[in-house]
Amino acid sequence: MFPGTAAPVAGSPALMPDAARVCQCNNVTKGQIRACWEAGARDVAAVATATRATTGCGTCRDTVEGIVGLLREELGNGAVPGQAQPYGEWSQRSA
Repeated sequence: MFPGTAAPVAGSPALMPDAARVCQCNNVTKGQIRACWEAGARDVAAVATATRATTGCGTCRDTVEGIVGLLREELGNGAVPGQAQPYGEWSQRSA
């Protein structure tokens, strides 16, 4: 691979390495999207705010949505029992 070129993107977000560039316009990788998820971004809008992915030409939106969906499936909403969560239905449940 040549420096400055994007990593090849697999057909499924699950098969993409964290180094794969998802957003060409803003140079955002799958790993950066994962890091946003771990920091509390739970939807495409929050990921876009944190990384600017999807805010250029917009062609990466489907991929970003796929990665967010994959993270939701793999990790749930990221809620930690006993810790207040600003996102997701877990924080809406009554104790």
